[in-house]
Amino acid sequence: MGNSKPQVIEQPKPIEPVVVGKPNPPENNIDDPIKKGDPELDPMEQQVQTVFDELMQSINELDKDIEEMIKELREGSQQ
Repeated sequence: MGNSKPQVIEQPKPIEPVVVGKPNPPENNIDDPIKKGDPELDPMEQQVQTVFDELMQSINELDKDIEEMIKELREGSQQ
């Protein structure tokens, strides 16, 4: 006979969001996005902000294109 211990299965721990850098001051809210070339941002943060801005612009353009396509499809199906 062996020493049998109950097997304990650990549940994976939830992933906590990781905050990198310093938090934005209260006056910087969503209505006042960080400007490119902000002297408080280090070069890596500036690069990330620039890429993020370009990505958001691309997403907005794609969203407009998709809305146009949907409109054309609806008009075509009504004829």
